[in-house]
Amino acid sequence: MRAIVTVERRAGTGVPHWPVRVTAVDGAELTRRMPARPDETGRWWPSATDDELDILLRLTGSLAEDTPTLATTRAYGRFLFQTLLGQQGWELLSGAGTHPEELELRFPPDDADLHRLTWELLHDPDDDGEFLAQDPSHPVMIVRGIATRPGEEDREVRPVTGTARMLFAVGSELHDPQVRAGTEVMTIIRGYDRTCSLIDFRVRAQITLDGLERACGDVRPHVLHLIAHGSWHPELAENTVQLRAEPGTAHTDDVDHVNARALAGAMRAAGTLPLMVILSACESGSTRPGSAAIAAELVDAGVPIVVSMTGRISNTACRTFARAFAAAVVKGKPLHLATAEARRLAFSRLHGGEIDWALPAVFMATDVPADFRVIDDRETRELREFLLRLGPVCAPVFHARDEFFDLLDHLLDPRDQLAVLVAEGPGADARPGGTRLLRELAGASLRAGHIPCNVTFSPGREPRNAAQLAIDVLCAICATRAELDLDVDFTSAILTGIEDEAGREKVDAMLPPRRQCTAVRAKRLRPALGAEDPEGFVDELAAWIREDLLAMATAAQKAYPGLFPASGRPILLLDDPQEVPHLFVQLGSLLSSRGVSAENIDRESRDKIPVVVFTKDPRTRSAGGESRLTRALRDQAWARTAAVMLFQQMTPEGHPDFVAAAWRWLLMHRLPTLDGRHTRPLTVVADREGEWAELVREQTSGTSEIYSAKLMASITRAGMSQKVLEEDNDDAVLEHYPASGSPV
Repeated sequence: MRAIVTVERRAGTGVPHWPVRVTAVDGAELTRRMPARPDETGRWWPSATDDELDILLRLTGSLAEDTPTLATTRAYGRFLFQTLLGQQGWELLSGAGTHPEELELRFPPDDADLHRLTWELLHDPDDDGEFLAQDPSHPVMIVRGIATRPGEEDREVRPVTGTARMLFAVGSELHDPQVRAGTEVMTIIRGYDRTCSLIDFRVRAQITLDGLERACGDVRPHVLHLIAHGSWHPELAENTVQLRAEPGTAHTDDVDHVNARALAGAMRAAGTLPLMVILSACESGSTRPGSAAIAAELVDAGVPIVVSMTGRISNTACRTFARAFAAAVVKGKPLHLATAEARRLAFSRLHGGEIDWALPAVFMATDVPADFRVIDDRETRELREFLLRLGPVCAPVFHARDEFFDLLDHLLDPRDQLAVLVAEGPGADARPGGTRLLRELAGASLRAGHIPCNVTFSPGREPRNAAQLAIDVLCAICATRAELDLDVDFTSAILTGIEDEAGREKVDAMLPPRRQCTAVRAKRLRPALGAEDPEGFVDELAAWIREDLLAMATAAQKAYPGLFPASGRPILLLDDPQEVPHLFVQLGSLLSSRGVSAENIDRESRDKIPVVVFTKDPRTRSAGGESRLTRALRDQAWARTAAVMLFQQMTPEGHPDFVAAAWRWLLMHRLPTLDGRHTRPLTVVADREGEWAELVREQTSGTSEIYSAKLMASITRAGMSQKVLEEDNDDAVLEHYPASGSPV
């Protein structure tokens, strides 16, 4: 339910004032005047007398101090409420049981005097009242409404109903001490909780304006989250955000000050603008005489919803609000509830009368419906259940892994020549997260409407030849079919073909006469194939694997047409077969430029079946030598349409991003505490981030690689004992939010 307060352009003759029209939820209206009083600079303030002007100036000055009192903040909010609405306006909005959940303030977009006030602090005029946004029983989202452009009145703003694409664009380095983008990105990603949401996110750090345009064209984001420095640029006379300068251009400190028009132009690279933009940039929601806020200009350019900062906000408050807001949005909560939760959580992290919780502002086009959901997850619950059952959902992958997801887009595109992706770890003893990466790639494939088939290899049961490798693929197909409730006793081309090649006598000796399902027959037959030389029928093996994979995809599409469209394809993922002799000889015999080999398949059936392999080569490069992988790829025909990605080690000590790397690792894991429990995800205590950096450097002294659970557990224990780290439990904070609202 939305109430609307429309403020017209100021009346400059006679008695100075702003004409106001208040429209209640039920459509009832009243008109009134909001008084105005100019100060010595000519700026207008909503005050009726000189005494009121003095009071408002003192309150505004107090809010600019480092630690304003809560009493001052409340008084400021009451003052704005009374001048905007008055007693009659409040009675109209709160009467007849029609309490609004959203209060849309429609101000003239170029009225800097109005926009520079913190309207998000509006406070119930009663002595025992509450900030409207913090009311525990009826929180109200304060929205700054921007009129829909002429010609777009018939535009229909719709929520995302499938997998939401999100782009993090960071204008600085991830470890920048002022922006701390790495921390913000990771806490927000973690807040999405993939076990209950569908989200496909990409991260672009140190982004330029051209880079933003390319990223928007590639990702086509529904939500763009831009993290950057923001400020008033006196020479340009407008607010800007700082992106990286293009290489070779003459910019001071390699920084490019970008205005709203340039940002909107870059966002249009996808053909359409994002549904929502989140600007984690100071002052991106504020304005000065003669200019509009960046957020307002983006809405005017066509972005339906923009969340931005109306002042210089602390990292902690900005990060907390953004994380809670995004987490609520992707869970399908209406925008007003998402905003209320985010404000409550940000308020809980502050002290006294600090107003940072109110500085994030929501700018919205007037054609966005009331109770709008940015992401409506009601149509995707069945897919989320499949994600959980198939097991690809896990903690997000981030550090030095984002390029894999970019390649996955090309891999899944039937028109793209990329058909095979090989991820090679740095060594047998390293822990680069390859298994977790494959699980995430499987989840991303499933969210995109494709059917992943994960092949894992148990120690001691690695395939000795291509025939056993084909049986392992068949077992993975059976497992996937079982999780999707498809027929598991299907006629398998792999099994039938291998049995025919092995001969009836051998098959009868291995298998009992009674009837067995496909998976059981395959597992019983597998040991007999260890000494088999399938060289004579390897082309047939590839054809049989294709046939079984495509049959699985067809069955899934028939059973779940809403989840798996006809364009969906199977994708084969093989996890860490490091001990398999001549792995790439065997695998190479089953691959072609179309993924799973299609050399002997009818041309009309040669659709690409992409393949992803992760391996840790136990004989890695030394003294400039080649790895087995490099040697195996040489002269392989299928390698011409393959991409090989080498995992980077976690950042070594001395690199400026070392502390950020440790931080990202911590954010994604639950680790032992002093009393033997396991932590919830951790965060650094506000104002102690410098001590956190020193603690990490001390704990990792002399260590070149931090992918060690033992080392990270030591960092966790030290951080918690020194009260530098604390458990980050947003749900508990919201659950125990004081019944009376904000603390006195």
